[in-house]
Amino acid sequence: MGRGHLPYGAWWDPDFYNHTVVFPLEAEIGRLIEDRGGATVCIPGMGTGYEAIYWIERGKSTIVVGFDLSLSSLRIARQIYSDERRIEIVQADADYLPFRQGAFDAVLCKAFLRHMAN
Repeated sequence: MGRGHLPYGAWWDPDFYNHTVVFPLEAEIGRLIEDRGGATVCIPGMGTGYEAIYWIERGKSTIVVGFDLSLSSLRIARQIYSDERRIEIVQADADYLPFRQGAFDAVLCKAFLRHMAN
């Protein structure tokens, strides 16, 4: 059975994300956040949260709010980041978001949209 047939949290390797390899747009957003001293960043489809640490390292006042529908992935994220107060982990459906409009300075979607039906 290929990885695509397993629950997301069962095959994802959080060590895969290398903080030295960042897409150019991410690097630019990171510099903007650093210049501001921080931001409130949303990561839709955060899965196990492998990206979250990169973003909180961009500023002392940065807060990352990640959401995902997969409870198994979020359990792993909660274990990984249990001591990190600046990462909020939320189970949510992207079609029915529990966030108010304008709650975030940046919303960072990388591999999330391919999982959306509409």
